[in-house]
Amino acid sequence: MSALPAFVCPLCDATARHRVHACRDHLVTGESFDVVECDGCGLRMTAPRPAPEAIGRYYDSDDYLPMTNAAPGAVAAVYRAVRRLTVRLRLGLVTRHARRPAGRLLDVGCGTGEFLAHARTAGWDAVGVEPAARAAAHAERLGLAVRRTADLRTLDDGPFDAITMWHALEHMYEPGAQLAQARRLLAPGGCLVVAVPNHDSVDAGAYGTAWYAWDVPRHLWHFTPATLGRLLTREGFAVTALHALPFDPFYIALLSELRGRRGRNLARAATVAVRSALAGWRDPARGSAVAAVARPTAEGFRA
Repeated sequence: MSALPAFVCPLCDATARHRVHACRDHLVTGESFDVVECDGCGLRMTAPRPAPEAIGRYYDSDDYLPMTNAAPGAVAAVYRAVRRLTVRLRLGLVTRHARRPAGRLLDVGCGTGEFLAHARTAGWDAVGVEPAARAAAHAERLGLAVRRTADLRTLDDGPFDAITMWHALEHMYEPGAQLAQARRLLAPGGCLVVAVPNHDSVDAGAYGTAWYAWDVPRHLWHFTPATLGRLLTREGFAVTALHALPFDPFYIALLSELRGRRGRNLARAATVAVRSALAGWRDPARGSAVAAVARPTAEGFRA
């Protein structure tokens, strides 16, 4: 492989990095990308990153839209049941940490709007942000308020009592800048919930380069609780709680078998998923995907 280009880490400003994995885009193009790690702080990132104007073609797959309620078959029915339970668990997590049970909520990267719709039904004044046109159109057909943008600097809808980023931060070209804007949009006492895949998890270790949650090049950044916490701190937040997301290891292990690994051993996927789920239950920092709850510090509000 050719030498890595010049580099400055966006988290710690270190100038040295090394390759960890060479991964393939198993969803759309089959192209190869490196996962590299900063020598200073351990933040991992995809290299090379497609230019913002070119990233759209890597999302050109029906697999990036959830199965619709009209989709037939047992697999789709199970998926819909798990999806309904997932959005309820997510809203329960937000409600547990919010300053009031049903205030104003901004869901960044709302996709097709399932979480947003559930929040609205539960009494939240909920607004979504989604740059993908097909997903945003689906959410709008549900009567949801969706802003079609990838940049929170364009929003002046605040303040919000809660802001959620469910698997959105790893897709952002400037995650620090977007977190700073989220801080700007939060009401005093409000909370931010950021969920990301965790490469320090049992399933990541089991699947290596075939781990589905590398998802190159759509995932530009690859976090652990430590690197996510450091980024949040840098942008004026204090992490107040960490939760493992219980269904993610089953989804990720299954897709790691089906798309990223030869053999497609579903028994192996179930074994890895159970081990990962138990590890996350014992220690959220080992969860397949983690949700950090954060609040602006006094210094952050003044920034």
